[in-house]
Amino acid sequence: DCNYRCTYCKKTIAKDYKGHSKNDLSEEKAYKGINYYFNKYTAFFRKLSNEKKELLLQIVPPSLSWYGGEPFLNFELIKKSADYFKSLPWNKYSIKVSDLRFTTNTNLSVMNDEILNFLVDNRVNLYASLDGPAEEHDKCRVFKNGGGTFHTAYHNLLKIKKFNETYFREQVSIFGVYTDKHDYDQCVNFTRTIGAL
Repeated sequence: DCNYRCTYCKKTIAKDYKGHSKNDLSEEKAYKGINYYFNKYTAFFRKLSNEKKELLLQIVPPSLSWYGGEPFLNFELIKKSADYFKSLPWNKYSIKVSDLRFTTNTNLSVMNDEILNFLVDNRVNLYASLDGPAEEHDKCRVFKNGGGTFHTAYHNLLKIKKFNETYFREQVSIFGVYTDKHDYDQCVNFTRTIGAL
């Protein structure tokens, strides 16, 4: 699901393709996908020498990612799937829970203390969508009513920074999408002042 109507999104501009609709991943399908991944990863992992196992855990550790639309609109499933992912018998393969990695993309429209604690506690690599300062960001990233999303997104980005500056500096990356409508230099210069990756 998504609460934005970005003007370059294929779901927004689609004529003959299914447009935006509330479509959440079910718990059953999430667990099924996680099981499939676990079995594939561990089948490959157990064939490796100990030296290569260590290298794989450094380069491509077991990872679970959430994206959308806006994944935090379905935060209950994010929590459940993270718990399920961590509960699998990784230790049978000498893989520690601390070896597991999590990533998510967000348009920064939803952020509260529960989400902030979850992000920090699980060391989630967060890819935050922000195109630049308000006048640039709001050219394409808009709500359903056409209104700009910058103030909501930027407020929530600063909320993350205030909550845990170390997490913000080490785990948060800004992800911008630029079109021919954007002043690229203005966007990049703004993004560099934020203090994220």
